[in-house]
Amino acid sequence: MKKMVGVHQNNFMPWAGYFHKMVRCQAFVFLDNVAITTGSARSITNRTRIKTSSGPHWLSIPIRKSGEKLISGIEMDMSQKWKEKHLNTLYFNYKKAAYFEEIYSLVEGIYAFEGTGLSEFNLNAIAELSKYIGIDTPTYKASEMELKSSEANERLLEICRQLSGDQYFSGRGAVKYMSMDVFEKNGIDVVFTQFTDGERRQLHGGFTPGLSVIDLLFNMGKESIDYIR
Repeated sequence: MKKMVGVHQNNFMPWAGYFHKMVRCQAFVFLDNVAITTGSARSITNRTRIKTSSGPHWLSIPIRKSGEKLISGIEMDMSQKWKEKHLNTLYFNYKKAAYFEEIYSLVEGIYAFEGTGLSEFNLNAIAELSKYIGIDTPTYKASEMELKSSEANERLLEICRQLSGDQYFSGRGAVKYMSMDVFEKNGIDVVFTQFTDGERRQLHGGFTPGLSVIDLLFNMGKESIDYIR
């Protein structure tokens, strides 16, 4: 039986497709030893989108200014009251959701995390969300794997080798930078996700894809696992 490995940065309460990748894999690695991306549409390590009565809205975690670039070393700016603002925004925009009470309680627990590291906050959130959804895929942190290569393709191969994986599960967008022949030469099959964030229950008008998984949970509760699979 083949062992499939997934690798992704540990983003802030990511979209449903992220958890689909976790469900499909037999091992999942949080790529926390790469530089954080900020200041662009791809900045999702410290922010996520939800749905409000006014349309999609970003929930952003402010980060402290420093010379640190790696995700594993980024500190959240705790001088700002962003936790309270996030919780208030979620309360007023999801209070009519079918599973509001249990998911809001879950989210309150996530925001009660006492550390200041962005990476650890995100990892705890992903762990709590995964537990609720019913995902038990073994997870690892890249920063603890003593990886030697900094080149993207070689790093992924190294991760697969260390975890005895013979399949790598990838997002469709990765085809732009992946060297498929390198994986083929090393006996690693690349499987691209077919997940589509399609029509489902949502509040506030027509369907909006690509939102944080908590939008899915507020509206579908435990049924979310069937959608994610």
